[in-house]
Amino acid sequence: MQDSRQRVNFITAIWRVIKLTWHFTLGLLRLCVFNKFYTEANKEAFVQSWSNKLLKLLDIQVSIQGEKPTRFNNTLLVANHISWLDILIIFTVVKPRFVAKKEIASWPIVGMIANLGDTIFIERENKRSITYVNSLIAKALQAGSCIAVFPEGKTSLGVSVEPFKSSLFDAVLRSKGQVLPIALQYLDSASSITTRPSFAGDTTLLRSVWNVLTCYKLTVNISFEQTLPSHQFLDRSGLAVASRQKIIKHWL
Repeated sequence: MQDSRQRVNFITAIWRVIKLTWHFTLGLLRLCVFNKFYTEANKEAFVQSWSNKLLKLLDIQVSIQGEKPTRFNNTLLVANHISWLDILIIFTVVKPRFVAKKEIASWPIVGMIANLGDTIFIERENKRSITYVNSLIAKALQAGSCIAVFPEGKTSLGVSVEPFKSSLFDAVLRSKGQVLPIALQYLDSASSITTRPSFAGDTTLLRSVWNVLTCYKLTVNISFEQTLPSHQFLDRSGLAVASRQKIIKHWL
């Protein structure tokens, strides 16, 4: 999975760093000048365009598998979590509001996009925070929003899917909405699952970013599964288990 043949040379990696820095700087300047004039539609368009250009700079291709739904209102989008790239990748195909740990707000690049995308930040160890966030999510869903969460509660290497925490599924039960499971898989140039983009375990954010910068070529499979109407489930635990089963089948 870490074959050196799947890596670019040092000069190419540094050139990517330069292009990434320039792309980030231009985006930041544009926000500083125009952000106060942006409507919600303008912000969504900017985030999607900026994310697409970033992936192109890094030679990352996005491949959509399955049938993408035609509507996303009152939808809780749930995905497995592997990398700091996940949010950017999902933004290229869907325009949700994310629920994420509050530390992400201070991350470079991803933090900027997360804040611009009206992300709901949560303190995962604070039960009161989770209760409050659930009420925010339920209201947003009832108003027709699509909310995206990573129910594993942490990142993984991308070779399996951790058990889903059920707490945030309570919101979609309250809103009587639907759950949309999507599976994320990172593939190298040989179409094999790679762990290089992972931001898990002892891997630092800087190391994970460098691993991505030095990848020869990456493809991200986004697999859309059939939606799960929340009214068909008795409780949040059953809904969490069913959602995970839809996703984990891509590793079996």
